[in-house]
Amino acid sequence: MTRRISLILLLLVTTMPAQLPTPIPDVSQDSSPVLSYIYSNKVRGAGSVDELSLILDEAFATHFSVDDDAVPDLYGKAKGYLTTSKPVLAKLKKKPAGNAIFSACSLSTLAAVMQLVQARYDRDLRLIYQQRNDVQQQIRSARDRICELRSGKTSGGVDRKFSAMQSRQIQVGSDSRGTVISVSDILFKTDSAGITHELAASLTRFAEILLSSSNYRVIIEGHTDNRGPEDYNQILSEKRAQNVLTFLVGRGVAPDRLSAKGFGMSRPIDTNETSEGRKRNRRVDLVVQEVKMSAGDDASVDSEGVK
Repeated sequence: MTRRISLILLLLVTTMPAQLPTPIPDVSQDSSPVLSYIYSNKVRGAGSVDELSLILDEAFATHFSVDDDAVPDLYGKAKGYLTTSKPVLAKLKKKPAGNAIFSACSLSTLAAVMQLVQARYDRDLRLIYQQRNDVQQQIRSARDRICELRSGKTSGGVDRKFSAMQSRQIQVGSDSRGTVISVSDILFKTDSAGITHELAASLTRFAEILLSSSNYRVIIEGHTDNRGPEDYNQILSEKRAQNVLTFLVGRGVAPDRLSAKGFGMSRPIDTNETSEGRKRNRRVDLVVQEVKMSAGDDASVDSEGVK
């Protein structure tokens, strides 16, 4: 058995480099080439299988991680060589065969250590790439944010000045026409066009925003669900839209910047087959459009009759 082990280890020696890498002065820089020579020096200086085993275990504890793409396989093989060779070397002290076997153990230890070091740097490199990608994403987000601030729009196309109006009863969004502020019908007095105190407060803030820029034009649209007579719903939607216009004019917004129209049940945004859908359909939409005006020109918008 001992003879067979000796032959195997001698064969291993013949297939490995003739000598360990040339050592360089020990330095503390934590780089892959430097670590390679540091471990080469340690292995070269080892005088026993136990010392090699300590070096191997130290490298494993320092550099191994379960996050490695592949579990280093040379560590287990080297540990096996060291365990098997220890009793053999005890019998072959200072003999050529013993020296050859110890050299093979040293080389297998160094090979396992280098695999562990390489796995660590592969892992570090993946982390660097991930950090780079994260930074690039942050840069893109910052660039988008700058563009939003310059344009006054959020990423969804909503004019940022109106986004603060968002609440449980008021939804702020956008479509091809511009920023759309949808007011729930519960902000009107039940089954009437009267404006509640809560809606009056929101419309006051809305008027203040409109007065901050003469470029804003607003289309006020009244909508209902399909419950009740069509004529009644049409009239109710018109009255609600007109009452909102009147309220805004009363807060100082010029009438020529506003238009009001009722659509009754003709423009649902959800199904009328459920109570939740009908609730969404009963609304007043404030469609805000920003008109770019040149000096001396009158602003106009070719939409829903706004001039």
